[in-house]
Amino acid sequence: MPMDIITSASNKLIKNIRALGTKKGRDAQGLFLAEGAKFVAEINSGWEVVHKIARRGFECASDSTIIVDDKIFDTLTDVVSPQGSLFVVRKKQYTFDDVFKNPNPLVFLL
Repeated sequence: MPMDIITSASNKLIKNIRALGTKKGRDAQGLFLAEGAKFVAEINSGWEVVHKIARRGFECASDSTIIVDDKIFDTLTDVVSPQGSLFVVRKKQYTFDDVFKNPNPLVFLL
């Protein structure tokens, strides 16, 4: 059974997720938002999903999904017609050595 529905815009988790709408927020938290059925399906392989968020009544909500009120969900996304779910995903961090582990690295210098 999913957890209680978050209905407060002042909830700390909601504030942190809303901050991911800015580059500063994404860089500070090391996270980003993934939304849309295709992107969310692809994000599961090789990425760490920190939170699964769904609006109230979204049919794919699971036990680990955080359910939020419709008005709150709409403040978390800038999509005109949101699909009803989004993931908070940890950004991957690569070092210079990681890039050159591949025997034929493709590197663009700007």
